[in-house]
Amino acid sequence: FFFFLLPAILGLVVPRPVAAVGTNYLLSGETLNNEGHLKNGDFDLIMQGDCNLVLYNGGWQSNTANRGRDCKLTLTDRGELIIKAGDGSNVWSSGSQSVTGNYTAVVHPDGKLVVHGPSVFKINPGVSGLNSLRLGNNPSTSNMLFSDEVLYADGKLTARNLVLVMQGDCNLVLYGGKYGWQSDTHG
Repeated sequence: FFFFLLPAILGLVVPRPVAAVGTNYLLSGETLNNEGHLKNGDFDLIMQGDCNLVLYNGGWQSNTANRGRDCKLTLTDRGELIIKAGDGSNVWSSGSQSVTGNYTAVVHPDGKLVVHGPSVFKINPGVSGLNSLRLGNNPSTSNMLFSDEVLYADGKLTARNLVLVMQGDCNLVLYGGKYGWQSDTHG
C-alpha cells in the first residue's frame, strides 16, 4: 500500500516525465535516455552515449560500449533492467525477471543500484515464527517507501521541497509545494 504512496502523491503535485531526469530512481515503464542519469550523492548511474551503462564512483558498468547507438535503459514490469539500441535491438539485460508488478530501480545513498518490487517472501532475523514476516523495515532511502518498509510515527520521506510525515497522532501529512494534503486519520 505505501510502496508508491509518495511517488503517487508527488505525481499529483509534480508530474514526472516518462523519461527519468536527474532523480535517483526509475519506475516500471520509465526510460533512462541516452546521456540520462540517476544520481544519489556521489553516485551517478549514466546511460552513456556509447551505449555503456556506468555507475560512477560505484565501480560497475554494463560493458556494452559501442554495441549500439541512441541506447536507452528501461525498467520492465517484471523488474528487469534492459538496454535497447535506437533500432530496438536488445543490447543488455539484468536477467532478473520476477512476477509482474510495480518496480523501482534505485541508486541508494551507499551507491548500490537495487531493483525493489513486490515482496514474495521475507524473514526477519532474530524474530520467531509468523511475527518475523510482519515486521516492517524503516525506509532505506529518504525519498521512497518500499513494499516491505514501514513509515513509523514521526518518520518522514523527502523529495525536492516536499516532505511526507507520519505524525505521532497517526495523521499522514504532505508538506510543501503548491498543495498540501493529509489523510485525516489523526486521533
